[in-house]
Formats: sequence, C-alpha cells, structure tokens
Amino acid sequence: MLTLDELKENYVNPILQNTGIPFSVFTDTGDFEKAVRDGNTVTEYVNGIFSVTSSSIENQGTDKEIVSISTELKFIVRVNDDPNADGSFENVTQFREKLSAAFGAVPPRFSIIGKDGKTYAVVAGYTLPAPGTREQRSMLGDSFTYSCQIYFAYLKNSLNVGDISVTIDGQSVPFLAIGITRRPSVMAALFSNSTNGESKAYAENAALTIDLTIPAFVADSVDICTDYIFGISDANATHNVVVTFGSGAGAKTLQRTMIFGESSTGGQGLETAMYTVSLIPYAVPDNGG
Repeated sequence: MLTLDELKENYVNPILQNTGIPFSVFTDTGDFEKAVRDGNTVTEYVNGIFSVTSSSIENQGTDKEIVSISTELKFIVRVNDDPNADGSFENVTQFREKLSAAFGAVPPRFSIIGKDGKTYAVVAGYTLPAPGTREQRSMLGDSFTYSCQIYFAYLKNSLNVGDISVTIDGQSVPFLAIGITRRPSVMAALFSNSTNGESKAYAENAALTIDLTIPAFVADSVDICTDYIFGISDANATHNVVVTFGSGAGAKTLQRTMIFGESSTGGQGLETAMYTVSLIPYAVPDNGG
C-alpha cells in the first residue's frame, strides 16, 4: 500500500514546485518553518499540512487491495502589510490563482513505484482552494488559511478507465463512460432427461456493441453524433472506430467499421448536455447478386 508520504512526494510536491512559491509541507503535523534570510534576500515559506480525512480499503484477495483515500491540504499564508488600492492583498489573491493553475496542469492519472517495488496506477481528483479564516497567529502575524481536498484511488497493477481510448474516424472521443459488450444469439436445447427446464446453449452468433456517454463538446468526434441523431447523416454512414484497451506492451486494439445504433442526447437544468451513443459493426448487405 502507498503511504501518505509517497503520495506527497509523487503528486503534491511536484505540483507545489510549479507554483513558484516556496512551500514547507508536513504530513499530519510538523514544526513551523520560519522565513530565512540570505543577505538581502528573505525566503518566506508557506507552511502546509497534508493529512488523511477518510479512506476505504477493500481486500479482493492476496495482494489485491482497492484503495480510496481522501486527504486535506491546508495552508497558512501571511497577509502583506500593504493592501492594493481596492483593499485586496495581492499575495493572497495570487496564491489561490497559482495553486489552482498548478493543480489544473497535472494529468489526473500517474504511476508510482512504491517502496514495496510494485507499480501503482493512481487516479487523483481535487477541489479548488477554499478560503478559511484570517487571524493574528503566533510567529506569523496577520495570516489567512486556504484548504483543498485531494482524492486518490488506486489498485496495484490494474487497468484504469483512463487507459482506454476511443477514436472515430481518427478523432479522439472524450467519453465519460464506456461499455464494450458482446451479445450472443443463443440457441437452447433441453436436456433429454430434464425435469426442471434446464438446457444447454449454443451461440449461433455474437454481436459487438460499444456504448459511450459523451459530453456535448463542440468537436468533430461529437458533431457526428448530432448529425446521426438529428437525421442529418445517413443511418448507414460508416465510421472507422478504434478502441485501445490498456497501454504499453499488454495493450489490445480493436478496429472495426461501425455504424451508430440506438443513440440519444439531452440534459436538464444547468447540467452539460450528454450523448448516449451505441456503435455496432456494419455488415455489407447481401443483395442476392
């Protein structure tokens, strides 16, 4: 299992370094790191605490644990002595902006080789820095707090949804959910001595279906969904669909000529409109020639 320090070293620290602000972050607790003077240069650290707020661990067998961890990252920022003309404090305002930009620039998936030598595929999500309280604090003076939540989920040597990619006619599809299903057409035959209706089954054929949930972005790969649903494109218009399942040497690729099946779009309130799309393999009709 990954430790809190490993998550801090591999995810939190690289993000904070990209802000250009000197940080001193401790896990759970630590000593306050005061400003340091080097000649005429004073380095004033933003102190922070990185701690676990909740966790969930499900054991799925030997060496297979599904782990979800919620953490809090809390900072204390010293308020400048002189406010701007509008009464705001530039360093406090810039702190939130720089922190938000740094978190937003990091991919939500990353890999960690833990101290146990195992590779973990980790998915992370975060909340924007939320304001806290302004107080006069010991050793720091007038200061303000910010906090944000970071959520981690990982399973050792596992495949994450982010490791699955779909393209339609060469355009990447930004799906939120995916389902790849093979549905057999079954022929059943009762056992000759059956007394309870039990039967054996034989699959005459099997049909592949790819089901996607896609936000209604304005993009080439999404516009074709609208064209199909609105009847602008032909119902049998074919598309080159490529699904890559996994990454690296173990990745599997599915490539088919497909058409749209049952598909819809809609939404409600202030939510983003969504497409629910099915793709099915296209069979060239036999005209009996």
